Amino acid sequence: MRDLALDSLGRLKQIKWEEKQEAYHEFSEARSNLHIAWVAMREAIDEQKSRREFLNHEFEILKETKLHQREIWKQYEAEKDRLNDEIQPIKFEADQEHQAMVECFEKANKCHDEGDNEQALEFSTKGHQHRAKRNELNSRVRELIGQIHQAKSYAKALTPPIDQSGFNQAREAYEESKKMVRSAEAEFYRLKEIRNQKRETFQIAEVEFFKVKADFERRLEEDRDNSENQIIYFNSTYFE
Repeated sequence: MRDLALDSLGRLKQIKWEEKQEAYHEFSEARSNLHIAWVAMREAIDEQKSRREFLNHEFEILKETKLHQREIWKQYEAEKDRLNDEIQPIKFEADQEHQAMVECFEKANKCHDEGDNEQALEFSTKGHQHRAKRNELNSRVRELIGQIHQAKSYAKALTPPIDQSGFNQAREAYEESKKMVRSAEAEFYRLKEIRNQKRETFQIAEVEFFKVKADFERRLEEDRDNSENQIIYFNSTYFE
């Protein structure tokens, strides 16, 4: 006689086996996707590291360039201060010569008005001497000022506008790599959560399958025992 309960357990065992296999397939796929995401995340991290190193390289170049230019302008400022220190006493002396010239010419005019031509000539000669000295000193001042201008022009020639395009591009690339890492990490943890869910689903399906399998095998064993007992009973009755 057919055991309907055993048939029901057999069908249930098949269903649970198929559910377990489907759950395992989804878990295996989720695990594979997670591995791919992990590789992508590591590649993004390595790329970020590489771009950070290149950014540091560009920064060092930029820093060295700025330090070099700063040193050039520092030298210019020192030269300008030295020349200004030389100019100031010369200008002061030139002002004194100018004042002396004015006084001599005024005295020469006064002596001339008073009819003292000899004294007027003497003061006039001194006035011209002071004028010549003043002009000589002013010429030296102009020469020194020219040296300051020349030093500034030289400093400008040695310090053209710094090209920061390399550094800016490296910084933009590094910032982009940070976004790539954040995106890759988010995808990795999203797929990790899915993997965990699929693993849990598979484990539950596996437990349910083996439970139904055990019930089926136990029921099958009971049916076999009952069949054997019936055969023994039949044989013993037959031979009585």
